[in-house]
Parts: sequence; structure tokens; C-alpha cells
Amino acid sequence: MAIHLVTSEEKLTYREDGAEIYYRRVPHGIRKAIINRHTDRRGQMNWSAIGEELLEYAVTGWKNVRSGGTDVAFEKALMNSLPETTKGTLIELASGNVAEDQEAGLKNLQGTPDSSPTTTG
Repeated sequence: MAIHLVTSEEKLTYREDGAEIYYRRVPHGIRKAIINRHTDRRGQMNWSAIGEELLEYAVTGWKNVRSGGTDVAFEKALMNSLPETTKGTLIELASGNVAEDQEAGLKNLQGTPDSSPTTTG
């Protein structure tokens, strides 16, 4: 088994109930920037906003996603209509470790450089 570098061009597939959702992993620097944008001065993280932005970056398309029995063309605006469990799984697959994200946010708040290794899935 090989280690694959995280690139913006990668196309990974998540399959659920006959649907395919295409995504790419979120590189550490982009994930860190998203977390910083949604962390206030007190270190409170807006996890909902973080998740939405991670999904917006990660999900690049889909096939066999339906509404009312009809296939729906991929539109980023429709991602919020995906089931919560599906969105949660995609966020985990695309962004890696939530505990690492929280630690990175706290280190940024304290002004400490983040030197922890990046874990991607």
C-alpha cells in the first residue's frame, strides 16, 4: 500500500445506497485556514460553519443523488440538503481528525506554531 499525497485534483468516491459522491481531501493548510476563519477571539469554534466550508471545498460532484425519485444535478448549494449522517461521514473522510483540528485551532489562538503531523484518511 502506498501513501498518496493530498492534491486538489484528486477524485475519491464515497458510495452510499447506490449513490456516488465525489470528493477530495482537504489539505492541512486549507483546513487550518477554515478553522481560523470560524474561531472567535475566545477560542470558540463554530463547528457548523467549519463543516459547511469543509464540505464546500471537498465535494466536487455526485451521481444517483435523488429528490422525489428524480436524479438531481450536482450543485454546491444543494449539499446542505444531504442527510446529516452523510455530511458527517464526508467531512470525516475529507478532513481527517477532528481532534487534530481542535488542537490546531487552540494552538493558533495561543500563537504557537502547529507542528503536529497531519493525519489524512
